[in-house]
Amino acid sequence: MTPIDPGLAKEVASYIELIKAIGFPALIFLIWYLYHRSENLKWEKSFQAQREMQREMIQGILRQNSEERESQLQRWKEFSETLYLQTSQLARLETKISSNEFCPITRRQKG
Repeated sequence: MTPIDPGLAKEVASYIELIKAIGFPALIFLIWYLYHRSENLKWEKSFQAQREMQREMIQGILRQNSEERESQLQRWKEFSETLYLQTSQLARLETKISSNEFCPITRRQKG
């Protein structure tokens, strides 16, 4: 047999005294009170479960956003490397055009 919690024993004793003193209306009130308390506990558990689920969803979204930012940063790095390569190619092309190295006559004169 499991031992009874002293707090629960006091609570039950006070309920019995209340029923003895007031009678049937106290019994009705007691039934309503116990039902109400159990429903509140159910709602509390439900709200806690919802809060936990929302917390997990938010963490998942933040993790996903972090991964997306990392991939975007990698793409920007690749883009900047490509841009740097294109800029250097254009600079060499500009130098060749300025020194007129594409003209066959100019190349023969220099060479």
